[in-house]
Amino acid sequence: MPKLPIRLLAVLSSLLLAAPAQGAIPATERTVLVNLYNGTGGPGWTNGAGWNGAAGTECGWYGITCDGSSSHVVRILLSSNNLTGTLPAITDLTALAVFDVNTNGLAGPLPSLSGLTQLTDFNASSNQLSGSLPPSRTSRAS
Repeated sequence: MPKLPIRLLAVLSSLLLAAPAQGAIPATERTVLVNLYNGTGGPGWTNGAGWNGAAGTECGWYGITCDGSSSHVVRILLSSNNLTGTLPAITDLTALAVFDVNTNGLAGPLPSLSGLTQLTDFNASSNQLSGSLPPSRTSRAS
């Protein structure tokens, strides 16, 4: 095997050290995402790109947006994506601001939004969900 010149090794090393570190969401947030996928027919979704990938890849999953440091999920946008089944608990997504699963085949009770202090928009319209949402939220559910 040929040896790389020392100068080339130094350049490669500096590039690797200069690469920004990728953040990772907490395990509790990953669990919510995995439960969402498994509980809503993930394998049958219209687009499930990346879902259930290795830990640390969650911010690249279709419909998921993380904060600037990739340390928390802030948006879930899965409207018109053929989700079926029931929504799991989402209260462990403590930085979640937007949750949109409108126009799918979801049924059952709405998840609790208790403690989601950053949540500004919850849209679960055009599903068969039951329950009510707090009036202080911009929300649509039916």
